[in-house]
Amino acid sequence: MPIGVIMARHLKRFEGPTGSVWFQLHRACQSISLLFGTVGFATGLYMGNQPGIHNTSRRCVGITLMTLALVQVCVAILLKAKERSQV
Repeated sequence: MPIGVIMARHLKRFEGPTGSVWFQLHRACQSISLLFGTVGFATGLYMGNQPGIHNTSRRCVGITLMTLALVQVCVAILLKAKERSQV
């Protein structure tokens, strides 16, 4: 996800023929990161349910981080920034 943030911050000055190339790259990078994070989270939950493995503090941190990542995505979708008009 940090790479998507870096793209959004530093590639805004480059405009392509189809519009905001930086935004398309940013959205693709963030989507892939969320997919990988979800797969990793599900794998961690599965492995944590195996007998003999008890690491509740790490599990709580993982659940908290995944919740915050999903909240960030929901906020980004719901509070989508409006395009600025060229004056």
